[in-house]
Amino acid sequence: MTAKRMLVAGFMLLAALLAGCGVQPSGVIKGDLAPQGPAEGARLYFVQNMRLTMVLRPTNQELSPSAALDLLAGGPDSDEQNLGFSTDIPAGVGLRGIFADGPGQVMILLSTDVAALSATAVDQLVCTVRGAGGSQSQPPGPATVVLSDGGRTRGPQSCPLFS
Repeated sequence: MTAKRMLVAGFMLLAALLAGCGVQPSGVIKGDLAPQGPAEGARLYFVQNMRLTMVLRPTNQELSPSAALDLLAGGPDSDEQNLGFSTDIPAGVGLRGIFADGPGQVMILLSTDVAALSATAVDQLVCTVRGAGGSQSQPPGPATVVLSDGGRTRGPQSCPLFS
């Protein structure tokens, strides 16, 4: 290839690059309305970037606090893990019961030493119970939660995200 042909090819390439991709600007394109109403699913509280974060896990129905705690105890699913969610709740922690413990308060009976739970694990449990069956901004659950292992108790605790 001669120098003249290379120079012409270079100018053509430069002209093509400067011309852009050919997409022309357009006006505003309107779409449909955004979905309305509460999101459906279980509100579980996991850890992401060292912060307590709500995850809305799809379910077919509204879950009771004990059903939500069972899901929480199972940890984040594979999709949630891929998004960076984790849990501070130790493996093997089981729910032995959940009981009314006065007006606006419940007691969660666990199969592990509640004194050994990290503050984040406690917040995960408390916020999940508090958020069960409600919306993110208006949780219907109890205002406070007491954790117990049958001997020791911890609380009453409030969800720091709802204060």
